[in-house]
Amino acid sequence: MGNENAYQSGTLKISEEVILTIAKHAISDIKGVEEIVPVNESGIKNKPLKKLASKDWGIAGKIFGKKNNLIKVKLLGDVVEITLAVIVKQGHKVTMIAENIQNAVKSSVQSMTGITVSRVNVIISGISINKDK
Repeated sequence: MGNENAYQSGTLKISEEVILTIAKHAISDIKGVEEIVPVNESGIKNKPLKKLASKDWGIAGKIFGKKNNLIKVKLLGDVVEITLAVIVKQGHKVTMIAENIQNAVKSSVQSMTGITVSRVNVIISGISINKDK
């Protein structure tokens, strides 16, 4: 019984890249999201990514090098704030998709890392219009 605290003397650090990966996977399951577009400190970049085939988010890393610009993670003490921008498919409710993204990202990051997510900022960068219809 005296060894209960024996393993609590170390520290645990979770990379921002881990949080980014969790967020990307959470977003990939949301119906109505066409793609994630790059985010910088002032919001979104002017040029969205080309559509990522089969939601292979790993392509974005190759396009932008090692620094991931798709999702911004800001660590504020023991909480995290996440900002991301998406393009929504035509015919889907933008507010519903944004809420679904917020809930999915927050839930996934918190359950997998134990880090409290203070906010998930979702920027709707555009709407993808299917010209075939």
